[in-house]
Amino acid sequence: MKETEFRTDIFSTPLWIAESNEPTMRASIEALSYAFKDKQQGKETGLVSAAWSSGEKSANERKKNKYGITSFNTENLVYNADWNEASTYLLNMAGDILSVENNVDGMKLGNMWTTIYPEGGFVPEHIHSCFSISGVFYVKAKPNCGDIVFKDPSWVAKTMNSWNDEEFPRFHSSYRITPTEGMMVLFPSWLPHSTRANESGDDRIIVSFNLDFGKLNQIRQLHEGVQQPEEA
Repeated sequence: MKETEFRTDIFSTPLWIAESNEPTMRASIEALSYAFKDKQQGKETGLVSAAWSSGEKSANERKKNKYGITSFNTENLVYNADWNEASTYLLNMAGDILSVENNVDGMKLGNMWTTIYPEGGFVPEHIHSCFSISGVFYVKAKPNCGDIVFKDPSWVAKTMNSWNDEEFPRFHSSYRITPTEGMMVLFPSWLPHSTRANESGDDRIIVSFNLDFGKLNQIRQLHEGVQQPEEA
């Protein structure tokens, strides 16, 4: 809301949004994401959409094609050598965005994962626990691939007395962003978010990550089967 002579908005929530014009890098990351999918043939893989909230994994290819797959609960791509160039690129892009108003010395990727959403695929509302800033990079995002929706965490308090559209003042409890290929969105990790269903007729591919600002995350076992290295 625009400030006026009499109005000052407080306790705002920051979002950082930027566009990358690097089609070659996007193509490389898309190939890596599909390579991950190919390697999961016949293996248990994390599912998204309606299966996300329960943390369901499946080796059933029909289920994978229906719900979509994610490497989130399979491996931390930060430690996958094939993803080194992509990791560096995304970290540098996030650093460029945040360094305009923040000190990003020592910032690194705490964890990173790719997700492929088929037609109808989505992710339910969730947050990214144990981190401060999280991000998503849209690798493949055709028109109508599904908006990302951020939810005001204080929506209950702000809407509990709203009886109808004539109430004043009106508080909007959600904010939607329509993704485009090459877009990066950074947000506070505590901010609830979800995505709308993919209705593009093609896959939506994203790479998500959490940023670590110079201190090793206290939860060393970020994902099943992935052990963070000990401090030197």
